[in-house]
Amino acid sequence: MNINVLVNNPDRYTGDLVHNSSIRSIDNPWYTTQIRNYIDGNGFTINPEDPIMSVRRTPGYPLFYGIHYVIFGEENAHKIIPYTQSMIFALSAVAFGATVSLITNSVAVGYILTLLYGTSLFFVGFLFYTITEGIHPSFIVFSLYYAARYFYGKKKFSYKYIILATFFCAIATLIRPINGILFIALIFSILANRKLHFEKRIKSTLLSILFFALIFSPWVAHNYNKIDEFVLLEKYNQSGAFGGFGAKQESLAKWIRSWGGPEPSHGAGLHLSISNDLNTDDKLYTIENFIEKSVPKYAYVGYSKSELFAALVTYQDCINVRIKKYSSRTSQSDLDSAREIWGPDIQTIDLMKTKWGEPPLKCELKVASIFDNFREKIRVGDPLRYYIVSPILVRGPQYIFHSNTYSMSFLNPRDKIFNSAQYIVKSFFYIVNVALFVLSIIYLFIKRDRYEKLFFGSFFVISFIFLIYFIHVETRYMLGVYPSMYIMATITLMSFLKYLRSKKINKYHVKQ
Repeated sequence: MNINVLVNNPDRYTGDLVHNSSIRSIDNPWYTTQIRNYIDGNGFTINPEDPIMSVRRTPGYPLFYGIHYVIFGEENAHKIIPYTQSMIFALSAVAFGATVSLITNSVAVGYILTLLYGTSLFFVGFLFYTITEGIHPSFIVFSLYYAARYFYGKKKFSYKYIILATFFCAIATLIRPINGILFIALIFSILANRKLHFEKRIKSTLLSILFFALIFSPWVAHNYNKIDEFVLLEKYNQSGAFGGFGAKQESLAKWIRSWGGPEPSHGAGLHLSISNDLNTDDKLYTIENFIEKSVPKYAYVGYSKSELFAALVTYQDCINVRIKKYSSRTSQSDLDSAREIWGPDIQTIDLMKTKWGEPPLKCELKVASIFDNFREKIRVGDPLRYYIVSPILVRGPQYIFHSNTYSMSFLNPRDKIFNSAQYIVKSFFYIVNVALFVLSIIYLFIKRDRYEKLFFGSFFVISFIFLIYFIHVETRYMLGVYPSMYIMATITLMSFLKYLRSKKINKYHVKQ
């Protein structure tokens, strides 16, 4: 690469630092504000002015960050957390190798997988952020390790191992909720294990469920105390995940996903563009451009282009209503105050949220119902696209065909001008990512113990199906499944090599 490109473009690479230490993430306010509010006497919440913000995120990572904050202070916390996360990850790499050794009965293979896992940019890239991906895969590995001790170790089926596997699974779930699928897989594998007496299966299952419930009970009680509702993990309100965009944006996103619309299919970018057009002379620019360039003919099922145009105009009108209604919340002093509490990434739109207990705007419900109706017409009129094409053939491949290295700033220049080293590294991990998915799928069909396939396979399959059917594509959401995918891929390769050796031996005997 020409050095002048770097010198003349110092901002080619993303990755602003917090206190010149950890890498800033747009998600930082979701995890780093609770402890500050708690110390200030406002409760363990993202926003003390909105009760639902006490239950908007599970407490795992906010507590992890909070411990560092209390002991070291804010600035030093951001300096130390990358080291803490790296040490936890290093321990998980050792545990991962031991897990593989137990399952494959090969110490050498365990060493190899320790190296592959421990140097994988899929995980390493997140160690320098203050978000959940920095630690939750490690806790998944710890759970896998004790599950392997339970199923494969010398002291098989010991209750202490199932308790420890459950403990780390519960912690991983409190950090990233989708990891709870591993707990379902664990229960499936216990019940399906024919090497266990029926009574032992039932006892192990009940013990695991009770221990999991015990760990979650303080959080559930906390949530009920805050909003008088039973919330196991976390709760959205009508503002959804994207600030003050409202219920209409959630319905817009679901409609886009129903026909396999362009990424990002959460619709946030479209919403912002439509909103920004209100301050221009051409208020319909984004709407017209989106309809003409982004919405294909097959998306119109039971409604016309003119009806979609009218719906998006109504959508924009509702944005305007929201801005006027909540303008009292959006002064510069309000924004400055909010940024002090929640972090510098907070924008004016975040101050326009419909808070818990406030009635939603009538136009929100009206616009949401229009796009919900469009989505329902696609579901009824074109079920093949709704149930198969959009989730499996459009969103599914987006989890497979990528290098999963976007967390590494040095590999992702803004101008997309890559040097040879960047091409090589990204290509290598692209191949690894595709291979992991392919080999994991093959694993589902090879001959292995049923309980093992249920444990690894159901975690992989259920997580993948859940993400492609119900969530906009964000590849990091699959990260917790990757340790299991490494194991499944390893077993598949070893089975293939064993098959080749047996064929070679048989061929040799025939010649004799």
